[in-house]
Amino acid sequence: MRWALLLIALCVGCAAQPLPSDRYFRIDPVLPAAGPAWTAGALQMRGVMAVGVVHERPLLYVRPADPLTIEQHRRAFWAMPPATLVEDAWLADLRARKVAAPVLSSRGRAAPRMEVGGRLLRFQQVLSDSAPGALVELELALRRDNRVIIERRYVAEATAASAQPDAVPAALSTALAEIFGRFAADATQALAAQPDA
Repeated sequence: MRWALLLIALCVGCAAQPLPSDRYFRIDPVLPAAGPAWTAGALQMRGVMAVGVVHERPLLYVRPADPLTIEQHRRAFWAMPPATLVEDAWLADLRARKVAAPVLSSRGRAAPRMEVGGRLLRFQQVLSDSAPGALVELELALRRDNRVIIERRYVAEATAASAQPDAVPAALSTALAEIFGRFAADATQALAAQPDA
């Protein structure tokens, strides 16, 4: 009888502990002001690709002492696959810059002369108590008439407010806004050096 009471007491104690819940995050880079137009026609987003663990929804992190080992948070997830989040943020950035009229999403079926696309290589938290942050690495390209105008790899890091997963989306949003700005400047310069025939 004592064992039964002890078992009941243990079960009641376990049931009183709330289970941790999963958390889902988005990114929200600051949108820029309008800039110079790249074309008088349309610009098509061809998409942002990611493969391997970078394509998965759990938030990734690396430790500065072991930067070649990528780990996943157990209860922190992106609301959509990271490549989709980055593509949507880049599309909003290009539309805000007014680089073309219109800027079409990858879901459209147009065939304009100019298109952009990319690969997401790293999208991760840098887990450190002394200097928490986030790191993004993207390879971005601009093509006109199936000819590469510019294709470059960009890396940006941003400081996070804390080492908690909740601080990662804001830091990654800051890093993405920096990369989008650098690409826009590089693409504008490359287009000026290669005028449309």
